[in-house]
This record gives sequence, structure tokens and C-alpha cells, in this order.
Amino acid sequence: MADFAPDMKLVQLAGGSVEQIHRVVEAVEAKLQGAPEGVKELVRHCGLLLQKLLEAQARVEGLLQKLYLADLVKVRSATR
Repeated sequence: MADFAPDMKLVQLAGGSVEQIHRVVEAVEAKLQGAPEGVKELVRHCGLLLQKLLEAQARVEGLLQKLYLADLVKVRSATR
């Protein structure tokens, strides 16, 4: 049986990265209130970040499906 404890820690750490993204977005939004000059390059970087986040979302969704199916198999095997 596989030990997923290290993986759970990594998933929790990744959640911290998401919180950091929230803080960055809030900081940029606050700056936009005062001086919206120079945002063109930031738009490009935010677009690239969004692309990476969407790719990560697809990977996490795929993993969740695999985990769900693995759990179903485990439950069905236990009931036989």
C-alpha cells in the first residue's frame, strides 16, 4: 500500500501558493486604484499566469477523478 502522507503535505503547500496569488492580486488591484499606467506588460504576465493555472486545474481535476475511481475500486473490493 502506498504512503500518501508526503503527497498530502505537498498538496497543502500548494494551497499556500494559491493564497500567495490572492495576496498578489489584491496588491495589484490596490495599485490600480491610484495609477493605472504601465499595466500593459502586467496584462501579458497575468495572462500567462492564468494559462498555467488553467493547465494546473485540468491536472488536478484529472487527479481527483483518478483518486475517486481508486477509492471506488477499493470500496468495491472490500465489500466482496
